[in-house]
Amino acid sequence: MPQNFVDKVGPVVSAAWLNGVDGTCNVALGGAQTVAQAQSVLGIVLGPPVFFYPQTLAESAAGVTPTNTTYASPGIESGNLLRYGGTAPATMHDVVFFDASQTQGLIGNGVLVATNLWFSNGTASSRPAEFANAFEYNATGGGTLNDPSHFGVALYSAAHITGGSRGVWAFNCVANVDVATRQNACYAIEADVNNNSSSDCNIGIVVSDQIVGVLASSGGTHKPLAAFKSFATAETARWQIGSYISNWSSFGIQIVQDPVGVPLGALTPVTGPCIVMQGSSAGAAGLNPILRILDSTAALRLQILQNGQLQLPNNLGLDFLDSTGTPQTALFVSPANNTYLACSPTGPGNGYLTDQSLGVKFAWNSTGLAYYGKAPIAQPTTGVGSAAFAQVDLVNVVSAESTFDGYTLSQVVRAFRNLGLLA
Repeated sequence: MPQNFVDKVGPVVSAAWLNGVDGTCNVALGGAQTVAQAQSVLGIVLGPPVFFYPQTLAESAAGVTPTNTTYASPGIESGNLLRYGGTAPATMHDVVFFDASQTQGLIGNGVLVATNLWFSNGTASSRPAEFANAFEYNATGGGTLNDPSHFGVALYSAAHITGGSRGVWAFNCVANVDVATRQNACYAIEADVNNNSSSDCNIGIVVSDQIVGVLASSGGTHKPLAAFKSFATAETARWQIGSYISNWSSFGIQIVQDPVGVPLGALTPVTGPCIVMQGSSAGAAGLNPILRILDSTAALRLQILQNGQLQLPNNLGLDFLDSTGTPQTALFVSPANNTYLACSPTGPGNGYLTDQSLGVKFAWNSTGLAYYGKAPIAQPTTGVGSAAFAQVDLVNVVSAESTFDGYTLSQVVRAFRNLGLLA
């Protein structure tokens, strides 16, 4: 039995009791002389303190009794199913539950009642940054390279249509500016991406080397409509700019047509156009621009009208370059009449017309022009050399009045001069 000892005062210590203490220390506790040694012998491992969360007023009002109060009670946004034994209580509404295994989740209990739940603040003494709700996921290890089944999610939202005609949104975010004078920006969704690794991402699309602001992934058994779509509910609410892209390094937009095998198992390549632009009814006359390119000063450099007309203001031209940036011959083909126009890269004013076999029919350069493969020459003048003349018929001598197919020689010379072939 326990003894009530007092310094230098009885009771008398019996040998039997001392032998019991000795046996406890040396046999049961293995001779432990410290608390840590005793805990080790007894297999006691101390962990972090365990907190208990009693039944809340909301749970009491709903008639719900927690079965494991080591898990916190759910608030408006999130809770843990293990507090209730792994099943969402039938009377707990407007609560998002996730179980500790991170393998499944329940939203409400299947009969979620929509309510207005708002976070309001913004007083003069409020903090610079405020969050109505926040989720954070820290990946500190694990996973397999290029294995898409290994991932972590900070916030997961899903919507399923299994019947009825109701439209669903997996995630719906609304941002309203309800003040007369705007004093700051407003963003419905912002994707912040920070590459704090040791290098830039590669331009090539590699599964393990993608750091992307927004990823739209398509699954299922049939094609959805669009990865991204914008619309306006009224004329006064039209977007000023449909899509604004800035601060890019290599490409503003890169469009890739999937070959065979992409996605995995695809048997046919994508053959549709990369870009389709359709003008409005206001462009019925064909003068509505559907593409406009400006320089750094916002001056117009190129535009394409709805009627297909290509306009190059300010006397600009087209340069045809190869992959190294070297000017190359530009060849325009008209299969209907086998007419070919080629512009030489050797300098301005050089070019030629060819036939289907690419035989030169007409050519020009800075010197002049020529036909049928002849080297271009300057415009002939009266100083041009004479052709060889041989008189065959001594009776019928050619005169100024002689005609050939109704033309006199003077008419032929005048026609050449009018055409500019003779000076």
